[in-house]
Amino acid sequence: MRITLLSLSVNLAFAFAISAAPLDARQDALKPFEVTAAVYNNYNGRPGSYPWTRIRANVTDPNSYTFTEGSIVQTVPAGIQGVDCLAQWYIDEYTEGRTYPCDRAEQGHWAIQVYAGTQGEFWGSDFKLKFIHVVEPGLMIQSFRGKIEGEAFFTAGVNGTMSYSCSSSGSCGAGLRSELKPLLVPVKRTL
Repeated sequence: MRITLLSLSVNLAFAFAISAAPLDARQDALKPFEVTAAVYNNYNGRPGSYPWTRIRANVTDPNSYTFTEGSIVQTVPAGIQGVDCLAQWYIDEYTEGRTYPCDRAEQGHWAIQVYAGTQGEFWGSDFKLKFIHVVEPGLMIQSFRGKIEGEAFFTAGVNGTMSYSCSSSGSCGAGLRSELKPLLVPVKRTL
């Protein structure tokens, strides 16, 4: 009887170890964020012109999230959007990594951060955006939240993600190329 119980225990432990690993991996697999709009505008510096440099973006999180506390289970559905994410600053007051909020979202909030581009400096034709989605399940589970982040470079040029142009007045702008919409941004859970 002892040998049978011992072998049963060992077999169950081995089976549990084998079956648990794939479940963890599947739970950690997140789909990329989908950026549907990214627009850059700057002012031309002429007196009376609009004095802000702006980046505006829209993003969707295609993932759903489940939170459990005791017997309470809540799910945040897929498709939560970060709409009208707006970073704006006076031309000489750019701050690397500053957080800018997006419009209100259900069950959490969105924000963006602006960083230098592939050349190590910020240019309207070369910059990086970090998209931050903080997921909050709701009233029943207030102590839990998840933070999911993704980063993408936005560059102009033949192989870039943006179309960039300047007008004769000196104003320049860029927008996400339509054939790349939605732009898929790899993500990771940081909280």
